[in-house]
Amino acid sequence: MGAGLTENRLESIQSRVAEFGREHTFGLIAALLSISICLLHLWFIRKHPTFDAPIIDSLDYVRDALAVVDGSPESEPYYHSPLYIWMLAAIFKIAGYHLLVVRLAQIVLSAFSCFLLYLIADRLFSRPVARASALIWALYGPLVFYTDEVLNVSCILALYLSALYLVIRAADRRSPRDWLTAGAVVGFAALARPDILPFAAIVCLAILRSNKGSPARLSARAAPALAFALAVAAPLLIVGVRNYQVSGRFMVLPASGGFNLYQGNNSNYRETIGIRLESWQTLLDMPLVDGSASEINASDHGRYYYRKVLQFASRDPAGFAECALYKVSSLLNGYELPESFDMYTYRRYSPLLASLVWRLGAFSFPYGVLLPFAVLGGLVSWKHRREAWPLWALLAGLLPSLLGYWNSSRYRLSIVPILIILASAALVWFWTAHRQKRKRSLALALGFMALLAAVCSAPFPHFSKTFDFDAEAYALAGTVLVTDGRVEEGFADLGHALDLEPNSYYAHFKMAQGLVQVGRVDEALAEFQRTVEINPAFYDAYTEMGIALAGNQRFDEALPCFAKAIEGNPRLFTAYYFAGKALASKGQFDEALQYISKSLEINSGASKTHFLMGEVLAAKGQFDGALASYARAAALDPQMFVAYNQMGLMWERKGDLDNATRCFAKAVEINPNYDLGKKNLSRLQRR
Repeated sequence: MGAGLTENRLESIQSRVAEFGREHTFGLIAALLSISICLLHLWFIRKHPTFDAPIIDSLDYVRDALAVVDGSPESEPYYHSPLYIWMLAAIFKIAGYHLLVVRLAQIVLSAFSCFLLYLIADRLFSRPVARASALIWALYGPLVFYTDEVLNVSCILALYLSALYLVIRAADRRSPRDWLTAGAVVGFAALARPDILPFAAIVCLAILRSNKGSPARLSARAAPALAFALAVAAPLLIVGVRNYQVSGRFMVLPASGGFNLYQGNNSNYRETIGIRLESWQTLLDMPLVDGSASEINASDHGRYYYRKVLQFASRDPAGFAECALYKVSSLLNGYELPESFDMYTYRRYSPLLASLVWRLGAFSFPYGVLLPFAVLGGLVSWKHRREAWPLWALLAGLLPSLLGYWNSSRYRLSIVPILIILASAALVWFWTAHRQKRKRSLALALGFMALLAAVCSAPFPHFSKTFDFDAEAYALAGTVLVTDGRVEEGFADLGHALDLEPNSYYAHFKMAQGLVQVGRVDEALAEFQRTVEINPAFYDAYTEMGIALAGNQRFDEALPCFAKAIEGNPRLFTAYYFAGKALASKGQFDEALQYISKSLEINSGASKTHFLMGEVLAAKGQFDGALASYARAAALDPQMFVAYNQMGLMWERKGDLDNATRCFAKAVEINPNYDLGKKNLSRLQRR
């Protein structure tokens, strides 16, 4: 009897799946079309320099994911939202390090999102709107482009649409369990990008409002909202606990928040919105130049940028308003403002993308068409806004971050699924009005859309329109390839970057870094020299030049380089650190202590500088001071096993063998493969 029931259940499930497939055949076909188009684009871009050499954010994601796979010790809070990093780590763990597998997984995710969009549009609007939405998704060029890049876009959109679908379902069913499920997905979506959190707040208010007239007690009416809110909070709390465990700071949001906010809210916003990597370091060094020595993941570093934004808003309200208007124009404009990658450059590699994304004068396709249709769709469907409130709630929840921080082609994709549904509603309205021969309504609608298209095509000045993204891509990809041991390919890319832009100080700088990695120091020095000839203010080149020379025991040549770096930025604690290290290597311990002390004066939280201080003091025979410095280094970085080993040696010199044994044991506990620590521990245990 049990077997019979199982067979009946299987037959029932199969029947329902078949019926579901027949009912939504068009959506499934559109999802397959999405896969086909993305695969074709993937084939075309296989020759792009970054195809197997991730750069900028892609490189950060990949390195963080590989660190998770390797089980590397963690000591910093998440700088980027972690969910995509976890996704990459899972793929690498299962399939090995293959970026092609990542891209294929993202194509499948995008197809899932296409079908999910179809279901949402069908549920909120109509079957014709659903069909148009799925088809637009499959053919929307920016979605195709970002799906095939090693970026978090496909992961974010899949989670945002899943959250939206589940909220719609929960609103229909009004069950706390459904709200719990929807909240959990919203919480995980926030781990992909926290922009969705305002949507969560709106949904909570909507739940409470929907139960306002209920005769049930307040606690019963609030139960669904509480279930939703707790489910949203749970994934965030997990991340907060993790960050606290590794860094001592309870942070549920990425550490990059303050920096990203400043990028879109400062007096030089036209240059910092979409800033390129060659200028990014200057922005990152602002706290250092202004007197705050905190490093990128430190809490003070983020707070510095929040303070700067508040100062900008309070001291220059007119400038702040102009900045806000500029961000509004960037959101409305059809131009696909680049961030990590520039899709217009990729058009040279992919004829498919060239047909799906293009510019004709000031007009940009497809966003310059999508947005006017979406606005019209919003107007003609406004009377049904109560039924479609989750869609409007998601749009309202996502806009604050796009306008409050800054938006680019990649970031504004978060609202594109909503715009696609609304644009599809407009298309269906046009078809209905045409069939009903409502000529006046059609004429008014076309005139209104022409006006909106003009707004989307308004002049939008931005430095990226003249920036050489190909040269940047080759320079950064070449650096990655050299680092990964693919030296010949790497230098070929670096050389091509210089062919494209011979006077790019940054390309020369990256070439120099690559030459240092393979031990070609004299050639690297020539490239560093060319870097500072083109851009004398680029003090990082002097620092790197000094490090390269010191690494080859050429300390007398290295020290003037560090001096030039310090001249360029008197608060560059890294230059003081390396100058102190070079002097210590020469045996000039007193001079070394001056530079190390200056480095610590600027940045007292650098564990490696305290460790170096301990090394120099130990060399001078000042064992108490050395012990204190090693202890401080270990306190700042609990995973620094060498600091515990050196503490053990200091205790041993002082005759305290118990403390020495404990320190050696701690070093081995942190790193069981640390041979020197094991030898020291064994030596004391034999006494």
